[in-house]
Amino acid sequence: MWINSDKVVLTATNLNLETNKLDFSELKYLKDDFDLKEDKIVKKGSLLICLSSGAKSHLGKVALVDEDYGYFFGGFIGRITPNEDLRKS
Repeated sequence: MWINSDKVVLTATNLNLETNKLDFSELKYLKDDFDLKEDKIVKKGSLLICLSSGAKSHLGKVALVDEDYGYFFGGFIGRITPNEDLRKS
């Protein structure tokens, strides 16, 4: 286990169905040398949505990202980031 790693990946478990907020009680850590793409970074003001999962209860779960945490999101999660014009409306 790489608890001291800076590379945290959020999964469907981190999307709270009832509050639509991120839940950080169970984080997944990767080795620091694991190559993650910049387009997988969680961004403030975005929505994360579970697109696929082994459990039906996770499908469609959505959470609003309220801060730039520097975390990444996993392969079964999608991100919707409104452009600046939409956020000002």
